[in-house]
Amino acid sequence: MNKRVSIGITIAFIFIAVAITFTATMLYAMKLFDQKIIGVQERAVMYDKISEIDSVIRQNYYLPIEERTIMNGLSNGYISGLGDEYTRYMTSTDIAKMNVAKSGEVVGVGLEVEQNPSGFAVVKRVVTDSPADKIGMQLGDIIIRVNDEDALVLGYEAVQQSLLGTEGNQVKLDFMRSGSEDSAEMVYDSYATSSVISGVIDEKYAYIRFTDFNDLTFSQFKRAYENSIQNEEVRAFVFDVRGLKSGYDLSTVAEILDPLMGQGTIISGVYSGEISKVLYTSNAEQLQYPAIVLVDENTKGLAELFAAVLGEKENVEIIGNQTAGKGTYQELVKLNDGSGIYVTVCKLIACGHLDYDKTGLTPDFIVLPNDEFELTNTVPDRKSDMQLRRGLEVMETDLLP
Repeated sequence: MNKRVSIGITIAFIFIAVAITFTATMLYAMKLFDQKIIGVQERAVMYDKISEIDSVIRQNYYLPIEERTIMNGLSNGYISGLGDEYTRYMTSTDIAKMNVAKSGEVVGVGLEVEQNPSGFAVVKRVVTDSPADKIGMQLGDIIIRVNDEDALVLGYEAVQQSLLGTEGNQVKLDFMRSGSEDSAEMVYDSYATSSVISGVIDEKYAYIRFTDFNDLTFSQFKRAYENSIQNEEVRAFVFDVRGLKSGYDLSTVAEILDPLMGQGTIISGVYSGEISKVLYTSNAEQLQYPAIVLVDENTKGLAELFAAVLGEKENVEIIGNQTAGKGTYQELVKLNDGSGIYVTVCKLIACGHLDYDKTGLTPDFIVLPNDEFELTNTVPDRKSDMQLRRGLEVMETDLLP
């Protein structure tokens, strides 16, 4: 008898479980259906609105309509409605420019300039093996004419733009050096940019600064890093990502972090629906030296990620001031006409738990930069760089044995 009752109760429970499962499934399906219906209805309203606007403009606007301009404006308007400053519509020209920046190579003469108080462009860097380097241009040269046109009449931005061009074309620069005027004709050529500045501070601190994260950065970093660890005098590392706002490729940052971090998760992403994914892990190899990471308010995006991950390592301290707080990642999705959308796909999480989006990174030691200090493409010294000086003090008192 008891056995029958037991079997009956079991069957009843099975029916109840089936009913609950069926009901839950139906409710979920209905919710999805309702969401899709609402989505369809909202899209229909949106399409009707656009169609109505188009009809009014075409019937009433008094000037010719440029269809491509309208299409680009419509695309930009749609994306601006997201309220995300990092998701943007890109024309095919925009994509081509981004691909050039990502490649780490540019076409030009190989000069970086800055504007002096008189408005002239002054050479602050000559890229090694570039056309300008081959004809002997030097730091401090003042560009006074471009293709025989006065530089002040052209304006600083036009002079700066003239340093880039189409491969094979020529440009003529007249410049002043130590009070004497000289002239040079150069052919625009492609050359690799340097995104890693390295050296040694006080004969014992390896210094590595990143100015970009592009396709060439990892190989340049690897060369600088291996040279540093082979130097028997080196006792610690200084990594510098101050002023670094650019960078497109997450895999480049992961490659750089891999030999520094030891085994474990280094980068995760939170995607639509709060779905978390491990994106990159590192192997057992790791940095065997203490280190500091220098950051500032212009440390942004992938530079923040680099600092956040490395700062989680034991014997590494972050020095500087609060970073920008861009913790999202964008990917390019190309459209059929050659344009594309650079769309935010996820929020980045450092080492599986550290979220710095919107807030930025708070350094372990907050140090504001001295007003007169300016980052250059050379290794800084502790006398003129207050953040570096404080970082080395931390290194010497807290990190080194």
